[in-house]
Amino acid sequence: MVYLIARATVADFDAWRTAFDSNDDYRTEHGQRGYQVFRPRDTRDEVVVVFDWADDRSPVEFFSSPEMRDRMREAGIQGRPEMTLADEVTKMAPAGSSA
Repeated sequence: MVYLIARATVADFDAWRTAFDSNDDYRTEHGQRGYQVFRPRDTRDEVVVVFDWADDRSPVEFFSSPEMRDRMREAGIQGRPEMTLADEVTKMAPAGSSA
């Protein structure tokens, strides 16, 4: 398992979120196992998504594909997202959690 951390500027967050949600099945078919969406407090036109992916090569190839680039452009992503592959080193559950 690998994580892909993607940071992008979007034209309209709500429109991006609608498009992002509508592409969930498509991403899952190509290796997505889950994700978390973050929105920086000081930059409302940016999003950060941490994807949990099945392997370390498919997310970069997937997001670089012509079809996915078209989908991202249609969702209102401005320019190329910044993408970083990361391996989990440590995970701590919140205090009081049974996880």
